[in-house]
Parts: sequence; C-alpha cells; structure tokens
Amino acid sequence: MIGIKKPFPNCPHCHKPITVRKHGKARSGIQRYFCRGCHKAFQDKYIYFAYRESEMIRP
Repeated sequence: MIGIKKPFPNCPHCHKPITVRKHGKARSGIQRYFCRGCHKAFQDKYIYFAYRESEMIRP
C-alpha cells in the first residue's frame, strides 16, 4: 500500500487534533508528538515494563 498516512492523534492534555505535529522519536523508536496548543510533548503508546497492572498487589 502506497501513500497511506496515519492521522495525527489528539493531544491527551487539551484534546485538540489540529495543533499536533511530529516531534522526533523516543529511544524505543516510537513516534513522539508535540502540541502547539498546550506546548506539551507526548507519545501514542508508552512502553514501561516496571508497571504491569496484572502484577499489582491490591489490599
């Protein structure tokens, strides 16, 4: 498939899709984005293996 572009995600902070632009890549290789509306950077997906909900001990 040629020419299929993934749309930019909504900003998780201000929820505006129009103000989002690419902002490089994280060390894990995942695309980072920057919101020009609220001036915050974010990723579509976060990989953090230390926190796993299934292994949490609940009282």
